[in-house]
Amino acid sequence: MDRLFQKKSRLVEISSRLNILIARFEEQKKFYINKINENNPTIEIMKRSLNDKEAKLRDSAMHMCYSELDTEKKLINDLRNKSEIYSNEIHLYKNTVNKVQKFAMPYEEKYSVAVQLSNEDFAIADLIKDSQDFKILGMVRDLIKYDDVYKKAVFAAAKDWMKCCIVPTVNEMIRLASYIKEKNLPCLKIISSELLSSLIKEHIVLKDHDFIGKLADLVQSSIPNLVDFIFGNVLVVRNSKTAYDLSNQGYKCVTISGELFEPYASSLSLEFGSKISDLTHEIILNESIGSLLENSHILSTYLANKKAELEKIIKDISNKELRIRGLETLVTEKRITVNHLNEVTASLKNEIDNLEAMNRNLSGEITAIDTELTKNKKRDNIVSSSLVNNSKNIQYIVNDKIDKELSELTYKKNEILRKIENREIELREIITSTTSLENGINAAGERKNEILSEKESLEAEQIERRGQKQIAGQKLEQLEKELICLREEEQKIIDVSGDSYSILQNYEKQIKTLDDKERYLDKEINGIEKESIAIKKDISNFTVQESQAMNDLMWLGFKELLEGEISDVDILILELTKEYDELKTRLNLLAHETYVQVIDGYRDMSTRKNYLENERNSIVLFINEIDIEKKDVFMDAFKKVDDDIRKTFSEIAGGSAYLQIENEDIFSGGLSYLVQFQGKPPRESTALSGGEKTMAATVFLLALQSLKPSPFYLMDEVDAHLDAQNTERLSKIMVERSSGSQILMVTLKESTVAKATQIFGIYSKSGQSQMVHYKNPDNVPLAQIKTSE
Repeated sequence: MDRLFQKKSRLVEISSRLNILIARFEEQKKFYINKINENNPTIEIMKRSLNDKEAKLRDSAMHMCYSELDTEKKLINDLRNKSEIYSNEIHLYKNTVNKVQKFAMPYEEKYSVAVQLSNEDFAIADLIKDSQDFKILGMVRDLIKYDDVYKKAVFAAAKDWMKCCIVPTVNEMIRLASYIKEKNLPCLKIISSELLSSLIKEHIVLKDHDFIGKLADLVQSSIPNLVDFIFGNVLVVRNSKTAYDLSNQGYKCVTISGELFEPYASSLSLEFGSKISDLTHEIILNESIGSLLENSHILSTYLANKKAELEKIIKDISNKELRIRGLETLVTEKRITVNHLNEVTASLKNEIDNLEAMNRNLSGEITAIDTELTKNKKRDNIVSSSLVNNSKNIQYIVNDKIDKELSELTYKKNEILRKIENREIELREIITSTTSLENGINAAGERKNEILSEKESLEAEQIERRGQKQIAGQKLEQLEKELICLREEEQKIIDVSGDSYSILQNYEKQIKTLDDKERYLDKEINGIEKESIAIKKDISNFTVQESQAMNDLMWLGFKELLEGEISDVDILILELTKEYDELKTRLNLLAHETYVQVIDGYRDMSTRKNYLENERNSIVLFINEIDIEKKDVFMDAFKKVDDDIRKTFSEIAGGSAYLQIENEDIFSGGLSYLVQFQGKPPRESTALSGGEKTMAATVFLLALQSLKPSPFYLMDEVDAHLDAQNTERLSKIMVERSSGSQILMVTLKESTVAKATQIFGIYSKSGQSQMVHYKNPDNVPLAQIKTSE
């Protein structure tokens, strides 16, 4: 019996253990299955997220803009190279054009002089091209040689022959004359060397100590008899008195200083150092110079086109630089995004791999549990069948009391198993909640990584913005320095313009004095010229009468008497002396010297007058430039102040106000300040009421602040006559303008005080003024401010 009970108790114990083990296996299997079921949706979600991230990663990698950035950099390098080439070409072309204009301008002036003169230089220039065809030996000026001492004498005697052409034969002379007539060229003198061979030389011997000799003997030439032809009958003396005496004797005389006396003193010509105009070289070069100037104009047009293209290239370079900076910023952002996506993708892949590995492990555990569960169920069936058999045996033996105790024990055992099952269920719930918390922690970690990456990108952007701010600050400082320099230059220009007016007045007085002197000298010159013309006319009349008398005498048969010697020389000398004495009292022998002095003075005064006129014109031009610049500066300031008045008054009062120039000449009149409040017609500032004048004056002051800001402004109860609405608007404008300048304001309005950052309260106590200071950076209303002494 005892053995049966012991066996039964062992079987019950084994059965209980088996049931607990089976329950644990089933619970563990159920937990693993739930875990797998929970992991599968998570894996699917992670895979979808992974696919999205990979798609974004591929899209970001495809749109990294590297190729576009490289292309833009290559294009900007090409543009810079092209810009440098264009700059070099423009510099070269500009220098070429300047050199051409500098070279061609003197030739143009000389050619214009030649065109105005239309003298023999045109014919000489045309003949030089074909000198070989016409066998031209040269010009007289090139074929004669002389000492510089006799230069003035040579020029006085042969200035009309200096541009004469020398040809070998008469036929060539005729052919050359026909060519000049056919070409319609200006005047030209021609000498044939063939005709010079028949020239007879005349020998003159004088014993006066002032007599030098024949001018032909003092001049040399490679052309035979050319010097004798031009200078053969001209005598060279030292002074004008000797020349005049020899001229009265029938000789043609010239002094070393260039005074030429015709025979019998019939005429007098002077040579004081003039030069022979030689414009042939300029006329020959005119066609080449014209072609050169035409090419320079074409080059200037090409240069202007190059400059326009260069400006366009510079603009394209600036646009490309902006584009490159934008692309570099975009590439940086894309790179940060790609790195973040790579990190997120890698973490997702690791989590998916971990979950799939976990599922595989759980599946293996479930398979092992199923195996163990099958074995334990078989053992439980065997133990249950044994226990049933043993119980049947015992039932026959034991009494009802034992069965009752056994049933009680079985009930307790079942209660204990139920409690164990409840505890395992609670354990599973705790494990499930722990898993969900871990998933939440992982999601929070991902979010943290995203926030960190965004923080890095924002920090990079902040650094870039700080760099831009520093660059902008430097540019602002540079612009402020330039503005200060421009204001100093403006002040200097204003000072100079004041001084230049007095200088201009002095110049005008000097010019007026010189004009008076010039008019006086003109009158004297005109009188002298009239006397000279009258004397020349008398001389020509006497010459005509003399030739008529000579002709009459020769017609009457007195040719031998005329050709022979005059017998009564003494009588003739007395008559000529008497006539000379009579003429000496009527003629001014120093008139010529006086005339030369007057001419020289006139030329000096004309030169001085021209210089002063140029100075006056330059000063007037300078003053006009200053006036134009002053007007431009004033109009810029006027427009800026007027725009600010319109904007500020509209914000404060809701109406309109503007400035108006009274006259077209802005500096001869003043300015009108027109104000129009809401519901009222426009009026001038002088016709406004007290409060309206305060508002208008304050707006004008703020507009002047925008033009030339001051470091601080002090205002004494400017809002005293304003209502609450206008006071509020004015205080807002004051707060906005206080960012650039410090505003000190005395006021009794609480709305204005509430917007101040520093408040000083003044009150009387015991007959003395007391002050309360309060810092109000948060703009707290005055009613909420609590102060203490």
